Amino acid sequence: MQEEAVQLTPDGHPNKPHCLSSLGGSLHRRFECLGNITDINNSIRVGEDAVRLTPDSHPRKPHCLDNLSGSLLLRFQHFGKFTDINNSIRMQEDAVRLIPDGHPDKPDHLDNLGGSLLHRFEWLGNITDMDNSIRMLEDAVQLTPDGHPKKPIYLSNLGCSLLHRFIHLGNIPNIDNSIRMQEDAVQLIPDGHIEKPCSLDNLGASLRHRFERLGSITDLDNSIRILEDAVRLTPDSHPEKPMSLENLGGTLLCRFVRLHNITDIDNSIRVREDAVQLTPDGHPNKPACLSNLGGSLHRRFERLGNITDINNSIRMQEDAVRLTPDSHLHKPHYLSSLSSSLLHRFEHLGNITDIENSIKAAEDAVQLTPDGHPNKSSRLNNLGGSLLRRFERLSNITDMDNSIRMQENAVQLIPDGHPDKPISLINLGHVLLRHFVCFGDQANFELAIKALSTAAQSNVGSPSQRFQAGIAWAQWAKETHHTSLLTAYSTSLTLLPQLAWLGLPMHERHRELTEAGNLARDAASAAIEAGQFETAIEWLEQGRSVVWGQLLQLRTPINELQQVQPQLAARFTQVSNQLQQTSTPSYASKASDQHSLEEVAQEHRWLTAQWEAILGEIRGIQGFDRFLLSKPFLQLKGVVHSGPVIILNASTTCCDALVMLPDLDDILHIPLHTFTESDAQGLHNQLKTLLSESGRLVPSDRGCRRKEFPDPNSLLEEVLAQLWEHVVKPVLDGLAFTSPPHANNLSRIWWCPNGPLAFLPIHAAGIYSTSEPGNCISDFVISSYTPTLSALINGHISTVKTVLECMQQSNWVHFACHGVQEHENPMDSGLLLEDGCLKLSAIIDQILPNAELAFLSACQTAAGTADLSEESVHLAAGMLLAGYRGVVATMWSIGDNDAPRVADSFYAHVLGGEKLDHTQAAFGLHQAVQRLRSGGASFLSWVPFIHIGA
Repeated sequence: MQEEAVQLTPDGHPNKPHCLSSLGGSLHRRFECLGNITDINNSIRVGEDAVRLTPDSHPRKPHCLDNLSGSLLLRFQHFGKFTDINNSIRMQEDAVRLIPDGHPDKPDHLDNLGGSLLHRFEWLGNITDMDNSIRMLEDAVQLTPDGHPKKPIYLSNLGCSLLHRFIHLGNIPNIDNSIRMQEDAVQLIPDGHIEKPCSLDNLGASLRHRFERLGSITDLDNSIRILEDAVRLTPDSHPEKPMSLENLGGTLLCRFVRLHNITDIDNSIRVREDAVQLTPDGHPNKPACLSNLGGSLHRRFERLGNITDINNSIRMQEDAVRLTPDSHLHKPHYLSSLSSSLLHRFEHLGNITDIENSIKAAEDAVQLTPDGHPNKSSRLNNLGGSLLRRFERLSNITDMDNSIRMQENAVQLIPDGHPDKPISLINLGHVLLRHFVCFGDQANFELAIKALSTAAQSNVGSPSQRFQAGIAWAQWAKETHHTSLLTAYSTSLTLLPQLAWLGLPMHERHRELTEAGNLARDAASAAIEAGQFETAIEWLEQGRSVVWGQLLQLRTPINELQQVQPQLAARFTQVSNQLQQTSTPSYASKASDQHSLEEVAQEHRWLTAQWEAILGEIRGIQGFDRFLLSKPFLQLKGVVHSGPVIILNASTTCCDALVMLPDLDDILHIPLHTFTESDAQGLHNQLKTLLSESGRLVPSDRGCRRKEFPDPNSLLEEVLAQLWEHVVKPVLDGLAFTSPPHANNLSRIWWCPNGPLAFLPIHAAGIYSTSEPGNCISDFVISSYTPTLSALINGHISTVKTVLECMQQSNWVHFACHGVQEHENPMDSGLLLEDGCLKLSAIIDQILPNAELAFLSACQTAAGTADLSEESVHLAAGMLLAGYRGVVATMWSIGDNDAPRVADSFYAHVLGGEKLDHTQAAFGLHQAVQRLRSGGASFLSWVPFIHIGA
C-alpha cells in the first residue's frame, strides 16, 4: 500500500516525504521480523529521500529524521558499520535541535537519542557517550508528566543506560538506581500492554547484574521469576520472543554456575533451543541464539562430561561465527565462546586441531574487539589460556611468553572491585607458576603468589573461584616453604562457609566440601610445625563439620542478645526457626512437583539472605562482633573438664596428637613420627576390605547373616596392633599412662580424629596376641569420641521442634534395628523401621533440649563417608546435633546376638544407681564390651561399639 502511495504521489507534492517516511518505517518492521537485508537498506534509502525533501522548518522534519535514525541504528546493530551509528546519532541530534522545548514529542526524540548514544558506547566504550545517553534519558523522564503512557518506557530505557554505566564503572548506586527505574516502569505499565514484557526483560537483566556484583541469590531468583513472566506474556509469534527466551536462558545458566542445580542448566538449554527454533534462518538474531545455546551446552559438558554436549556446542558456535560478518558488533563474542568450547574439547580428547582452532578463534576475537571495550579483558584471558595449553602440549616457549602477556594485559584492563578480577588474577597466577616450574624464575613465582593471594582475599567474585585461588596459594606456599603459608590457609578456611553456603541444599553443600579435600588437616599441620598449637586446634574446629555447625548456628541460645536488643533477638529467632525448617532435605521432600521444589529452594535462599542480614546487624552491636563466628581457643578449651581430649591430625606428611588437659592451659603436642595420612588410609582400606568380604558393611534383610570369610580376626587384629603401636601407645606414653590402673579406676578420654583416622577403631587399639596387661587401650582408659570440640559444649539448644513424637517425649532412646550408611547420598543413611527408613535427614530435624542418651543398637550408625571424613555424616553425629549428650553407636555391621548382650551389660551399669545417669554411658559401654570380649567374641563382634559425646 505504501509503495503504491509513494508511486502515486508526484515529486514536489507536500505529502511525498510523509509517504516515503511511512514506507521506510514499514520496511524497518519487516526487517525486524524476517531479517532480509534488502528491507533495511531500502528503509534507509527512502528515509534519506524523506529527510532530503523535507525543509528544516517543516513540523514533520524531526519525525522523518527520527525514522531514518532508527533504521540506521538497526543496521548498525546487525552489521556493525560505524558510519551507520554515527549517522543515526547525527540525525537524532538534528531532530532534538529542531523540535521546540515544550513540544509533546520532545521526550520521545530525547529517548531515541539516548538509546543510540548507548549503542555507540557499547561498541566503542567512550564514557562521554554513556554520560550523554543518561543525560538525554533523564531529560526525557523529567519532561514527561506522571500518567503519560510513555513515561514507563523512558524510565525503563534510563534504567538500561544506568545498568551499562554500572557494568563499565562498577558504581553500586548506578545499579540500584537502574533497578529502581525499571521497577517503577514495570509498576506503571498495565498488564496486557505490549511494552510490559520488554520492561520485565530489562528489570530482570539489571537484577542479574546486581547479583553478579554483590552475590545476593534473592536478586538472581527474582530475576528468573521476572524473566519467566516476560516469556509467558510474549506470544510465540512476537519478534521479541526469542530474545526474551535468551535472557531467561542466560540467567538460568547464571544460577546453575552459582548453585550447581542440574535442573537450571537443563532448563537453560531448553529455553535457548526454543529461541533457536523460533528464529527463522537468515534472521539477524539467529547467530546470537545459536552461540548462546552453545554456551549452555558447554556448561553442561563441564558438569556431566557428555561428549555429545561439547560437540553440539561447537557446532552451534561455528554456525554463529559463519553467519556473522566480521564487522558485526557481536562477532568477537561468538568467536571467544567458540574458542572456549574448542579448548575444553581439546582438554578432554587431546586433538591438536582443536587447540589450534581455539587459538585462531581467540586471536580473531581479540583483534575484532576495540580497545576500551568492557569485554576486551575476558577475550585476552581466553587467548592466554589456550596459548598456555598449547605450550603444555608442544613446549613452544613463545606460546608461554604470549600467554603471560595476554593475562597481564587482561588483569590490567579490569578495575579493582570488578567481579571478573579474581578469575583473571587466577589465570595469570597459573601461567606464571607454569613458567616458574619450567624455568625456575623466582620473580615470576612471587608475582604468581601475589596474583593468587589477591584473588583469594578479594571481596568480589565467585566464592568457589576465590577458594580455588586460596587452595592453589596454600599448596604452592607449602611446597616452597613460602612465608605466606599460614595466611594462605587462614584465608582459605575463612572461605569454607561461603563455599558451602547455607542457602544451598544440604547435598550441594556436602558436594562443595568434598572439593575442599584435606584443607583443615594440612592447615593444622602447618600451624603445628610453626609451633602455633592453639591456631591448629582453631583451624581444625573451623574446617570440620561445617554443615553441622551451620545447623547448630540456627539453634544458638540468644539470652544475652535478648537482654540488649529484644526485638532484634525476636527477629533472629523467627528467621532462624524458619530457615532451620527449610535447611533439611525432609522439608524439600514435601514439595509435590518440580515447580514447587524450586519454590522451596527459593524460599530457603530468601530466608538465608534475611538471616545473614540480621546477623550483620547483630555483629554491629558492641560486644557481639563475634556472634556465631568460629570459636577461639579460649572458648574451646572450656570443653575439657572430665578428662583429656586428644585431637588426632593426619596430613600428607605427618601425624600429630594435640592433647587438651583439664585445668591446664598449655597444649601437649605428641608427634606421631612413624605414622602419616597414607598409613591411616592404608589401614582404613584394609578394614573396608575385610568388612566388605566378611559381609559386615551391608546388613542382610534377615538376621544380618554373614558369608564365610577366612580368618578376618587376624587381619583386624593386625589393624588394631598397628593403631596401638603408632598412634595410641605414643599418646598414652605422652600422658604418662605407663601402667594399667585398677579396672574400677579407669580414666575417661575423648578422641577427636580427623581424615581417615575418623574411620578407624582407635578405642579398640591393642596387641591381643598376648594376655599380658598393658598392651590394650582398654587396660588404661575408657574411650569416647567427639566429631568436634563444640559438640562437647553444653547448652547448644534453645528452641523446640517436634518431628518424631517419641523422641520428643523421651530423654533416652534405644534403637534395636538394622541401620544403613548410604555413601552416594549420606543424608539418606538411616535406621530401618517397620514402615520405612528413619533417615539422618529426619533426625537432624529434631531439636530436643532435654535429650540425654541415644543407644543405636544397629549397624553402621557411626560409619560415615570417606569423601566427607571431616563432616561426620553419620547417624550418631545426627543424634548429637538433635541434642543428645551421648550416643552409643557402631562403626560397622553388628551381630544379632552381640547387640542384646552388650545392651544388657550396658543398662545393668547405667541403671544400677539411685537415678538414671547418662554420664555413665561410656563406663557402661566399656564394661559391656569387655564382657563380650572376655566371652570369646571375635574382634569383628566387639570392636564396632563406640561411645560419642559427653
